[in-house]
Amino acid sequence: MSKNILRALIVAPTPTWPLNYGNRKRIYSVCKSLKDRGYEIHYIHYASEGDWRDYAPVESRVEMQKQWEIVDHVWPSMPLHDWPKHGDDHQIDEWWDPALENHLQKTLASRTYDAVIVNYTWLSKALDFVPKGALKVLDTHDKFSGRRELLELNGLEKEFFHTTHSEELKGLNRADLVWAIKDEEKVLFEKMNTTAKVNTLLHIDDCRENLTTVGLDSGVTFGFIGANNNVNKTNLLEFFNVAEPIFNKYCPPLTVKIAGSICKELKDLGSNYFESVGYVDSIDEFYDQIHVAITPMEFSTGLKIKVAEALSQKKAVMSHEHAFEGFPATHEFHLCKSFKELALKMCELAYEPIQLDEISKASLKSYALIKSDIGITLDNFHKQVIAKKALLIILPKEYGNEKKIAHWLAKARVDLMSWNFESLTLVKLEQPEPAQSHDKDIRFLCETELNTLIRTCSFDIILNLYDGLNENINLQAGSIVSEVNLPFIKDELVIYTHYLPRVSEENCLPALGHILPPFLDPSLEKLGEFAWVVGDNETLLLSSFTNLLVNTLESEILDVSNFDDLDVLFKKYLVLPKKLIVIKKVKFLNLAEQVLIEICTRYDVSILFSEDFTCLDFEEKGVGKQYETNFFRYWESFVHSLSTLQSRSLI
Repeated sequence: MSKNILRALIVAPTPTWPLNYGNRKRIYSVCKSLKDRGYEIHYIHYASEGDWRDYAPVESRVEMQKQWEIVDHVWPSMPLHDWPKHGDDHQIDEWWDPALENHLQKTLASRTYDAVIVNYTWLSKALDFVPKGALKVLDTHDKFSGRRELLELNGLEKEFFHTTHSEELKGLNRADLVWAIKDEEKVLFEKMNTTAKVNTLLHIDDCRENLTTVGLDSGVTFGFIGANNNVNKTNLLEFFNVAEPIFNKYCPPLTVKIAGSICKELKDLGSNYFESVGYVDSIDEFYDQIHVAITPMEFSTGLKIKVAEALSQKKAVMSHEHAFEGFPATHEFHLCKSFKELALKMCELAYEPIQLDEISKASLKSYALIKSDIGITLDNFHKQVIAKKALLIILPKEYGNEKKIAHWLAKARVDLMSWNFESLTLVKLEQPEPAQSHDKDIRFLCETELNTLIRTCSFDIILNLYDGLNENINLQAGSIVSEVNLPFIKDELVIYTHYLPRVSEENCLPALGHILPPFLDPSLEKLGEFAWVVGDNETLLLSSFTNLLVNTLESEILDVSNFDDLDVLFKKYLVLPKKLIVIKKVKFLNLAEQVLIEICTRYDVSILFSEDFTCLDFEEKGVGKQYETNFFRYWESFVHSLSTLQSRSLI
């Protein structure tokens, strides 16, 4: 297809370039997966991380523009990452920034989105501004309630964002769908009784071929790469204190390489087995230099991205069971119950390196299971997006031109349908004029793109208001409703609507209804001393009868075959006639003539249908004043007829 059809707005406090941190990889992976599924990505980056606070990295900005269709950077207007101002924990919106709110409101006012995904619960307020038609998703990354208590339990000072259960619940409830990063947190979120649906969305990077270049002559090389934070520091120092005596006792042929900014805290280990290599320019090169990735973490929050990273590198993985939480374990070495057990198994592997192949195969199996699970979760997300896509409206070319009656008729359709459907998808088969404003809800597509949209969304109803459709458009829907003839589709597959209630109440759509076009109001409320006659050459044989009805009024025989003719008529006359004579058989009236009759009805014009010789003097009988009542009655009748044809109940 020529371009991605669906739109996803992403709000995140981290960039997607460079991919040197786990959270960046996670967000990039989700966006890339959605893009591969046909979503246009609009990325709003709230620049809160360290490398963006004091300057705007040019290279990163350029690379992000290549990644996604639209990228906006919003710089903070307030201090970042402050300590709690009220009590021991943060309130859920304590880090919310008015600058982000202002940008988000303008973005959502300028175009529609099929889904809005907000990263981190402390930015969940963004979901409050999302219109009801979009699926609202919160990607939590971590559970922030209880975080302070967990750190204190392990002798650490509080850090970053931490909140209470009640405050976190407020953030969760803003979403339609919550993504927990592992099953254990999914269970905890559900126990909070959130109103949102909760699914687990694991993380894994794209698989990379194992290019290990180091041999086994000097023994087995183990490795860990991590950022400098208190959780990593505490876990690694504790593992060192446990493992070093065990290694000294058994003298295994192994080396443990530690890389990343965490090495700042591990300068003076004085070990024969642990080697601090510092910051590395290439993560791939680091993994190429080791045989086994270890994750010695007995406490933490969230998902251990380092496990996902190691599995993606096709590495044999050995882990504490806590660090492997959320991932499907396929080998006993994935689930060491203590640092002591992990150290002993490392000794075992060092003396029996033949097991490396077995552990590597197990890690590949875990990778495949994770990849499958992520695919299922994202497929379910896509189904929820599509579930909101009940109605497609194909707009006429005049839509947007307020001087055209066809625009106001289409606007009436759009407004009325919005009362009964949560989400409307509006399409025009053209491209917008450069630098010209237009309705934010409209999607400008070519025929191929429209076919892709219809195939992707499987709309319950397609309402066609465009007279230029041809056989190239594959209208696949539960119901096709059209106001214009579609000769390339069998009649029994289309519901043809009309405007004039006198024909039949079935499939009758009110025309302008509640809409008051500027050129009809209020100038037409005063009736002129003349009459209009609707007819054709054959019916004009009744001219003597017509003259009798017109009496002393000046009359004009109208030739109204389309809405453009109506535009010309209303431009010529500033008022409506005192009488409208219809000497054409009702069943042969075209749409433009039906609209004309409805407008005259609305403004109490006296109307006579020669077909049944019935004069409807609305001014005397007050029928015109009942127009709004009749309008709603016919609209409700039409909606009821639709409800019997669609698979999803109207909202």
